[in-house]
Amino acid sequence: MRKLYYILFAVCIMISCSVVKPKLYIIQGHVTHSKSWCSGMAPGPDYYQEEQNPASYIGLKLYIKRGKENSTKSKIYTSIITDTAGNFTLKLSAGNYIIIREDKLKKAIIPQDAQYAKWDSACIIENWQNGDYKFSVNEKSNKKISFDLRQYCTWNYPCLEYSGPLPP
Repeated sequence: MRKLYYILFAVCIMISCSVVKPKLYIIQGHVTHSKSWCSGMAPGPDYYQEEQNPASYIGLKLYIKRGKENSTKSKIYTSIITDTAGNFTLKLSAGNYIIIREDKLKKAIIPQDAQYAKWDSACIIENWQNGDYKFSVNEKSNKKISFDLRQYCTWNYPCLEYSGPLPP
């Protein structure tokens, strides 16, 4: 009986030693947000200064998925919220990842064309699949990432062909 316990103990030790945890890499990120100039008089020097140094995006919830593109079938790996400086930290194993905002968790929505607005559905789907930021994690990858999330005017969204009058 005692021999059986020793054998079971040895087997448990071997099994626990054979389970290898993947190496985790610390990824530090910074998110900013910028705005397009939408109307009115020509922008002043403050606008151009802000364009070169966009504001940190504070308190933004982002979702991280594994893989090279967004899909309704891909599961959320983890989520983060940017801090008071627009920063976040992740611990990830090697692989490809994509960062998306909440609006990209659901299937891409193609807006209806209007009198002055024609939407490119293939472009919208591609933008949705590309997410907000893609990156790879491995021994050689950069452990610091930074990206900007731009706010567009109603008439200059990506994938929109607008042919109407511009605001004053």
